[in-house]
Amino acid sequence: MRKLLLIPILITAPLLIAEDSNASKETVKNFTSYTGRLTKNKVRMRAQPSLESPVIKELNKSDLLIVTGETDDFYSVLPPQGLKAYIFRTFVLDNTVEGQRVNVRIEPSVDGPIVAQLNTGDKVDGVVSPLNSKWLEISMPESARFFVAKEYLEKVGDASLLQQITKKRNDVNSLLESTYTNGQQEMSKPYPDIKLDTIIKNYNRIIEQQAEFPDQAVRAKELLKVLQENYLQKKIAYLEAKAETKTETYIIQTIPQAGSNEQLATSKPVTTAKMAAWNDVEDALYRSWEKGRPGETLDRFYEDQLLEAKELKGVVEVYTKPVKNKPGDYVLVNKMTNGIIAYLYSNKVNLADKVDQEVTVKVSARPNNNFAFPAYFVIEAY
Repeated sequence: MRKLLLIPILITAPLLIAEDSNASKETVKNFTSYTGRLTKNKVRMRAQPSLESPVIKELNKSDLLIVTGETDDFYSVLPPQGLKAYIFRTFVLDNTVEGQRVNVRIEPSVDGPIVAQLNTGDKVDGVVSPLNSKWLEISMPESARFFVAKEYLEKVGDASLLQQITKKRNDVNSLLESTYTNGQQEMSKPYPDIKLDTIIKNYNRIIEQQAEFPDQAVRAKELLKVLQENYLQKKIAYLEAKAETKTETYIIQTIPQAGSNEQLATSKPVTTAKMAAWNDVEDALYRSWEKGRPGETLDRFYEDQLLEAKELKGVVEVYTKPVKNKPGDYVLVNKMTNGIIAYLYSNKVNLADKVDQEVTVKVSARPNNNFAFPAYFVIEAY
């Protein structure tokens, strides 16, 4: 009779790596969610609380996140707005998940990091991924959690703060968009019909919120500057067109004639459009000067300017470069070197009559708008 030889069989099972989940869950359980703000640029948000974990996204200084818990040296956070996820299309039918523990990944690839899992009956609303048609692009599930190193996050308020700031940011973005659209509509009108007061007021409202919404404030400054420059160009074009329709007027100047009571008629051209375009600038300077001298006239203002005037000598040339915010319509050029001495403009002296002539001008300093040469208002030219 044979003896049955019993050989022990070693049955192996997959190695399970235990995690200290109790401590982690306990931390989350006793944790009150709050709004956190990043204190550095290029902060890495990871799939797991580990420096070896895949990087999901790089965040920037001042970005806001909802902090939901902490694990070792990391905070767990809700997904930032706009972050997309991907699920294999085979497991989705009529926007409903079919299957248990279906992986949701950060990329449309089986190699992409898993960020959540969905089960049968879970609803998803997505579109076919343009990167890989086998995957569906969906909004990030609410169950997803990501991790940011503690040292880069600071608490700025409770969990509702982010929603409040997001709403306010959306309102600012909406105001910026509508203000730009309204500005474009106004600028499409004839110059006399353009009304910009409300538009400028709205841009300034956004600019005043620079501390809270710096990107929107910078954009508002840019759009406001372009609007004002376009408005000025439209104004100049309107005045030039209007001036062209005027006939030359004449001023009767009484000049005593020997043995006669006759009057001699001498002609003087009307103020040109280029001259008139500077009226608002000069009026603003006069109003500022007049505040400390109540009742003083515009003529008195220029008399005061003349007392401190600087005398320059050179050849007057038209400033032809098509640039915005230019500090003058003409330039004064050194006759010997042909180099520019200064930019010139005037609404008192018709510099068009002095072009290509060597003249002496009495001038008062004006802002040069960061151009390369000083700018002056011409009070007298001879």
